[in-house]
Amino acid sequence: EKEDVYNYCMVGCIENFITGRQPPWTDGRFDTPRLFDYVFNRGVGKFNGSLGIDSGALEEMTSMQDFTAAFEKQMDYCSKVYYAEFRAKNDGINQAYLPNPFLSCFCVDCIGRGLDVNNGGTKYPSAHGVAVMGIGTTADAMAAVEKIVFVDREATLCDLRDAVNANFVGYEALREKLIAAPKYGNNDDFVDKYAVWMTAAAYRYFSRFKTRDGGAVYTCMAANTSNIWAGREIGATPDGRLAGEPLSDAAS
Repeated sequence: EKEDVYNYCMVGCIENFITGRQPPWTDGRFDTPRLFDYVFNRGVGKFNGSLGIDSGALEEMTSMQDFTAAFEKQMDYCSKVYYAEFRAKNDGINQAYLPNPFLSCFCVDCIGRGLDVNNGGTKYPSAHGVAVMGIGTTADAMAAVEKIVFVDREATLCDLRDAVNANFVGYEALREKLIAAPKYGNNDDFVDKYAVWMTAAAYRYFSRFKTRDGGAVYTCMAANTSNIWAGREIGATPDGRLAGEPLSDAAS
């Protein structure tokens, strides 16, 4: 209802929430820069052994459009994995055995319905936020790939694969060129367009999902301090970032 929409608030940092009319918020982390590892290595993460899908041979990617299409294949697949894990954790809990009577007293319309806040008592369904990590890292890496491989032609995609898999050991000159490529946040469309693309793609893939009670799954470009922990689990990226280093910050 309109009056409820106008009474929204922010959950801690940037997620929208309808005050006193929804179950508690949940969120999770989607480490977008990890997908470069899968694109470069046919779906097998070289840094920590995690898995994506085989999105094709690098030798057959002859344009930036081919490369971004492969990246989106990984995002499509990995968003489904994220959602499956999210639903499995939620569906594995019997809400009838986890009541929250105190919170239910303050949520509309738990008392009127005679139901707990976690078990159908609220006016609106739950919502879940997907914290899409590394918008700056991803945009910088995409711009570096376009600049070095497809514009300047100073390296091939296979060269980049070998360099990031080696954490740039022996590829220091190539790393300097990648670092010198345009960087996100400087009002340069060459790189900023990839931040727009990543945000739109994340929304497209995650908005098709619903929470267990039919609520929305949101995407938010958030990191807080998790960019540090996420970075420790991700190998080197084509922007010149070394394995284990923090991802780009956001909403800190």
